[in-house]
Amino acid sequence: MRYYLYNNDQPTGPFEVSELLQNGLTAESQVCVEDSEEWALATDVPEVAVLLQQPAAPQPVEEMDFMTATKKCFQNFANFEGRARRAEFWWFELAHLIIAMLTCGIGSFVCLIPFYAVAVRRLHDIGKSTMHILVTFIPFVGGFILLYWALQDSQPGENEFGPNPKGL
Repeated sequence: MRYYLYNNDQPTGPFEVSELLQNGLTAESQVCVEDSEEWALATDVPEVAVLLQQPAAPQPVEEMDFMTATKKCFQNFANFEGRARRAEFWWFELAHLIIAMLTCGIGSFVCLIPFYAVAVRRLHDIGKSTMHILVTFIPFVGGFILLYWALQDSQPGENEFGPNPKGL
């Protein structure tokens, strides 16, 4: 059976059922069977409504290696929004350490803002607010608390800071 699709005041088609989603089918779309004159809401046509209930295909997760993480952190050096995976945080920490060692500590200042940006995004990934970064200013124990949080797994699904960067 083939269907016409009515979106944005224009009918298109005919399409096979499997082609409807690729051609802009939404819950607000009107559909019509090829040999019929009657248009109906997509959710009222059982064969079409099933398509709208299927979960979306998962997005591929970006592989995170040393160069990708370092590049991403420097590109987002002042981005304190969103979430960062553990791999992004730890690969950047390794880059931060290498830069500091090669420049006798001076390069550590270059990495300071990107470090705090990725640390805040990492805290967002486990469901902590931006203000939790202030724990790093507690003498002696602040760094260990941040270390503990940085080792935690991502909060599954979407949280108030955005979708899970691991795609889960």
